[in-house]
Amino acid sequence: MNAKQRKSSGRGCLGTILGIVIVVALIAVAAEFGMRFIITKQINDTYDQLNSNRQVTATDNLAISYGTSPVLPVLVTDEIPHMTIKTPATLEINDRAAAAGGPEIIGEPASTVEMDNLNVANRNNPVAGTMVITSELSPELIQAIANRRSTDLARISSLTPNTAEGVFDAEFTSGLVKAQFRPVVRDGGLGMDIEGASVFGIEVGGVAQTLGDAALQGLTAPIGHGLVADDATVTDAGLLLRLRGENLPLSTMRDIEYR
Repeated sequence: MNAKQRKSSGRGCLGTILGIVIVVALIAVAAEFGMRFIITKQINDTYDQLNSNRQVTATDNLAISYGTSPVLPVLVTDEIPHMTIKTPATLEINDRAAAAGGPEIIGEPASTVEMDNLNVANRNNPVAGTMVITSELSPELIQAIANRRSTDLARISSLTPNTAEGVFDAEFTSGLVKAQFRPVVRDGGLGMDIEGASVFGIEVGGVAQTLGDAALQGLTAPIGHGLVADDATVTDAGLLLRLRGENLPLSTMRDIEYR
């Protein structure tokens, strides 16, 4: 074999190897997308069944992403490095001011659930090493929650975000009594502190403070389900609440209820 033939043979060998590498890479990519499709479909089917059982309607489909880490190794490791699930709103609120008997809260607000080290050994209920749930609670939802749990006199007639001061401006008895609620994270739970209580525009500590304290009883509670409040911020859209927990099953998503 002369030098020219050997050179041609070498190029042919390299071309064959490169072709094999490309084929293997394509198979791996196809398998990766296939695995993501299977996992995504299973989660979506479970979510749709849950909504059907609860008789709620989602405004959109779930959005599921897996970050930059491949999920194909899950076949060997039983673990997905990262998963983010964005759940659409299923929330419906009736009579939030309790003018016709009492608020009715159906469904939940939209949420973003970020999970790391998701162990799927239990296919029916995988467990996340860490879970962070972020939800934005509308003023209407917060008002309804407070009014479901408070007495008639302490019911809130309006609730408005005040982002400049980081509080909610609350009114009782159609504005005759006013107060400000400041969201706080305390001992892993969500709380509200009352500020600026006034009656007819005059700052007082008696009636307004009593009404405010009574309303706050409905807005202060531990989170539960292995989750703790990590941050609570007033936004133009309401209250941005971030919850965090470790070694939590995926079912935790359905266990949280804003009532």
